[in-house]
Order: sequence, then C-alpha cells, then structure tokens
Amino acid sequence: MKAYRTLAWLVTVLVCTVAWAAPAAAFEVSYNYYCYATGSDGIPIRDYDTLEGEWFFAGDHTKTGAAGNYGTARFYADLSTATVSVFAHSHGLQTGPYDFPSGTGRVERIEFEDHLLFTVPAGFYADGVQVSLLGRAQGAISSDVGATVQARCTVRLGSGVFAVELIEVGIEESGTVVVDEAFTVTAELVAPGSTLNESQEFSEIVRAGIYRAWTSSNAYNPGGGSVIGDAEIDFEDGLRILAVQVPPGVVWTSESGLFPGLPSPVPDEPTTFRIPRLGRIFPNPFNPRTTITFDLPRPTRVRLSVLDVAGRSVAVLVDNETASEGYNEVSWNGRDAADRPVSAGVYFCRLEAGGHGETKRMVLVR
Repeated sequence: MKAYRTLAWLVTVLVCTVAWAAPAAAFEVSYNYYCYATGSDGIPIRDYDTLEGEWFFAGDHTKTGAAGNYGTARFYADLSTATVSVFAHSHGLQTGPYDFPSGTGRVERIEFEDHLLFTVPAGFYADGVQVSLLGRAQGAISSDVGATVQARCTVRLGSGVFAVELIEVGIEESGTVVVDEAFTVTAELVAPGSTLNESQEFSEIVRAGIYRAWTSSNAYNPGGGSVIGDAEIDFEDGLRILAVQVPPGVVWTSESGLFPGLPSPVPDEPTTFRIPRLGRIFPNPFNPRTTITFDLPRPTRVRLSVLDVAGRSVAVLVDNETASEGYNEVSWNGRDAADRPVSAGVYFCRLEAGGHGETKRMVLVR
C-alpha cells in the first residue's frame, strides 16, 4: 500500500511539473454566441467555445422560429492575416400570440491574442523606442425601426488602445453607421533619454476583437403583438492588422510565429501599403455560379481554393499560377475537382499569395 501511495505521489508531481512547464497558448480565439428565434418551440440556443492553437476558425449558426422570425450570426478569426470578422442579422415579423416572437443574432466576443517579442540593441535613445501596429477597421451596422443592432471593436498593444466605441442603431429609429478607419496603436518600450548598456528584450501583448456584435428584434416585442424590423451588422471586411512597425535595429517576432508574416518596417503612409487581399464574392449566396475577386500589389503566384466547412479541399481554382497586379477575378461553377455538382451549403474561398492567406465565406443554394 505504501508503494502505491508513493507511486501515486510521484505521478501527481510529474503531472503538475509537466503542466507548469508547458508553454501557454500563443493565441486564443474565443466566442460566446447566443441566437434564438422562438415562438414554435420556445428554446434558445447557447454555444460557448474557446479554441487554442488554431490558425483559423469559422462558425455559422442559425435558428428559425415561427412565422418567419429568425436570427443568425457568423464569425471568424484568421490569425495568419491578423483579422477578426463578424456578421449578424435578425428579422422579426410576427402576428401570433407567442411568448417570445423574435429573432436575435449576437456574438459576445471574437478576438485573438498574441505576444510580440522585441529586441532593442544597446545604445542611447534620445527619442526613446516606440513600436506600432498599423491597421484598418471596416464594417457597417444598420437597422429598421423595431430592431436594434450594436457593436464595438478594439485593438490593444501594451497600454496603447484603438477603439471604436459602442455604436447602436434601431428600436425607435432606423439608420446605418459605416466604420472605415485606419489606425495606429503604439507602445513605448524605452523612455526618451534612456541608455541601454546591453540589448534588452521586451514582451507586449497584442489583442484585437469585435465585441457585443448583437442584432435583435426582441427588445421591441409588445408581448404577443407584432414584431417588425430587420437589423444587421456586417464587419466581414473586419478588423485587420496590416503591419508591425519598428525602428531600425529593433528585431521582433511573435510567440505564435504568425505575426512575422506581416511586413516590417512599412512605408510612412499606411494607407498606401497593400497586401494580397480577397475582394467581393458576388453573387453570394449564389446558384450555380459566383465570381471571386482578389487584389495583388504586384504580379504574384496565387493559389485560390474552395474548402468545405471541415476544411477539406473541394476545388482548386488557381493552382500556384502567376496572377497580374491589381484586380483579378475567377469564377466558380459550384462543382468539385471531379466536375461533379456539390451540394448546397456553406463553403470557404481561400486565397494564398505572397506569404499571406485570407479566407471568406460563401453560400451555395440549390
């Protein structure tokens, strides 16, 4: 018995030691998702998930209730391009005596986090040492009377913060708010007038997220009467970090190993800085054909593929071929690599070019 107790104690110590020594997740994608459209069954849907060590995650959730009420939300984080994105929609049209005749789509939080490590060489720094993130936030929220939509987004680097404060439209007024902002978030590593006798390393946390991305028609529910109106948030262009900017001589990397794919240093004018990007997919939803567009800053070898919701390859539209600078477009006819029609559903278009990757959602209907 004593031997068993000793063995159990050793196993416990070993497990604790391994857990303590294991490195923390380099980044995290999290969401708290809530969507309901009741009336027929009165049952809300709740999902919560935390993903670690994933480069890409996409979710699509829909709940349909009685008489056309529904709420839907979809969202993704693509760590290889430092992007978070969200879309949500609610629709209310109810005339029956139901308890909760409404539709709601909401994403509490979609974000990623990484630790950037900077090495500053020895020397005197009269102006100090600052490092920056350059990026862009693009999206829109809109609502009819009787529905509401709200969202905010934030990027942090150390103590530096860029934030689009909570924006809201709806319930008693209709309207649209468009967000299209270039931003710079700066963290100070070395104070002005400081001398470093030897090179030093600095660790800063970068976090980007979209929060309280809610669309709702239930707030206007008169209790069994009419619920009307549509609300929508469309941040599918997302919150994107385009580059990390450091002074000459400063070396940097990221704990996840993903951020070094972003250029550094960058031109003085961030608005002129371009990377390969997916553009519009139109029509979307589509049947049976859609056009996928992308933009290249220079002639670049491109791989453009279609994936299913499990990440499996469905078709390769451009296979490591050189595409021209500027605007390009490619059609997909809704068929797989064997030229067989694929079933209706959600698919993802993946662009890989010049060391960058980007994914967008598309829907095939039959």
